[in-house]
Amino acid sequence: MPWVVWGFFKLITPFIDPLTKEKIKFNEDMTQYVTPEQLVTEFSGGKLTFNYDHSAYWPALMKITDERRAERRQRWEAGGKHIGEFEDYLKSLVPNGVASANAGSAES
Repeated sequence: MPWVVWGFFKLITPFIDPLTKEKIKFNEDMTQYVTPEQLVTEFSGGKLTFNYDHSAYWPALMKITDERRAERRQRWEAGGKHIGEFEDYLKSLVPNGVASANAGSAES
């Protein structure tokens, strides 16, 4: 960590709430949170060598997002095109959307 950040932290530490202070960590061993096989080699203990290739990554990301957008739009249209539709319904996490919820409350 740069000395400027460390110095700034030392200056403001007396003014930070003790509970918040406990949560602030610098240069912590990341292997206690991520297995070394999934941790990039830039972190100490990391064994994963990762080379980012934009020409391979970006088209794959765009394909996935386009597919998800199309699925959610299709589900939104099938559900009645309600503005404010439940995200969980669009993601297929729940079986019913806004129309079902409104119909249930109108019956009460």
